[in-house]
Amino acid sequence: MGLLKRTYALPPETLDGFEASVPSGKRSSLIASLIAEWLERQRREGLRKEILVGCAEMSATYLESEEAYHGLEEEVEHGGEPRSKARRGRARSSRSR
Repeated sequence: MGLLKRTYALPPETLDGFEASVPSGKRSSLIASLIAEWLERQRREGLRKEILVGCAEMSATYLESEEAYHGLEEEVEHGGEPRSKARRGRARSSRSR
């Protein structure tokens, strides 16, 4: 892979700290590595946002399907029998035998 040389303007204090911390033979590779990491984070953040949008759209689809087929699920669960009404009032005490 060929290398390209570019010129960018950076704050002097940033450059001073960078040049003091990184040996001259390693600076380009470190900058390349940092840029690659940043690009990967950007790519992953973009994917995350797309997934969130997709999940929101699918949520609406799943809700529509649930509403359309809920009655059938209830029928299958209860063996085709209508559901009994909930009791009202206090529960009866158990009989002693």
